[in-house]
Amino acid sequence: MKLYALSTSWRRQRLIDAFDSLIWTERFDDHGDFELKMRATRDMKNLLTPGTFMIHDETIEPQIIETVQIVPNQQSVPTMVVKGRSATTLLEQRCTPAIKMPENETHSYAGYAMMLIDGVIVTGGAWVSTSSDRIPSTSIKNVSSDASRQNFEPRWGVLYDDVQDLLRNANSAIKCTFGEESPRLRFRIFDGTDRKNVVFRTRDDSLISPSYLESNKAFKNVLYTKFKSGTRKYHKLNDDDEVDSGLDRRVAFLDLTSLDPNDYKDVPGAYSLTIDRMSKRYLRSLNYINAIDGTFNEESRYQYGKSYFLGDRVYLQGEFDDAKVPVVIKEFIWSISPNEDRSYPTFEVASV
Repeated sequence: MKLYALSTSWRRQRLIDAFDSLIWTERFDDHGDFELKMRATRDMKNLLTPGTFMIHDETIEPQIIETVQIVPNQQSVPTMVVKGRSATTLLEQRCTPAIKMPENETHSYAGYAMMLIDGVIVTGGAWVSTSSDRIPSTSIKNVSSDASRQNFEPRWGVLYDDVQDLLRNANSAIKCTFGEESPRLRFRIFDGTDRKNVVFRTRDDSLISPSYLESNKAFKNVLYTKFKSGTRKYHKLNDDDEVDSGLDRRVAFLDLTSLDPNDYKDVPGAYSLTIDRMSKRYLRSLNYINAIDGTFNEESRYQYGKSYFLGDRVYLQGEFDDAKVPVVIKEFIWSISPNEDRSYPTFEVASV
């Protein structure tokens, strides 16, 4: 692997070829992150500063340095620990203005998320934001299969959170890629592909040492949220108490009485929207666990970036039975150190 720092014009500025270890993780539906350890030379301290974009030659998704720590070493040159996250964190640095759409205007969840990013960051001022929010040399493309249509209520909050809320409804994700041939940042809304012919098996060693976990310990399907002026009820999958009843009903409680409505009075509907968003996010986190853990053989004929990608559905055929279990590729990790040099995905059981 070759690791590079990018210049402010999105070009590969410098090869970082002398490091002790690197763990680089990319994720389907959240930010990726990295941790780099190396000798803290004056040259590297000047080059690798917070805000610098990094990339390596086996990916097109850049990450941004967020923290640099110098750790003393009595025996030699101090160690430099550099950490950062994906370029999608740029969406955390912008807000979504509360703009009401015309009543006759409809969009898909993914389409509306694209409009928010385009209006705030790419076009910057075209319809919802100011020109100061724009980031030069960026673009946005929606290749999601989401075909839903609806009129959206005004959104108010952090742009990344709003985009994530929309894309979860579309089973889609957002990533930010780097184009070498035309240096720019490209935001891309996408969803995974069902790779029916990609089957990892224990018997041919393409799937190594799988383990299985199933648990309903944290699972809840109904939530009661208490706030200053009342209580709201939320259901995980539907709004029917008859379905989530009896032994199938698992209730959680969320106390949001600490939220002061006066803190949100400048934006109409912001208080109610915040309660809604926090409640739904909390209920989503209370999941039934159905997970398989294991490693794909790097010598397998199925290769990341060619046979499958983040968000794709592939299949495992393990030693527990002969059934093919659908899983979604959630992460891909590169881990490099003096004792290890490997890359592998992580996955979770796909919902039916």
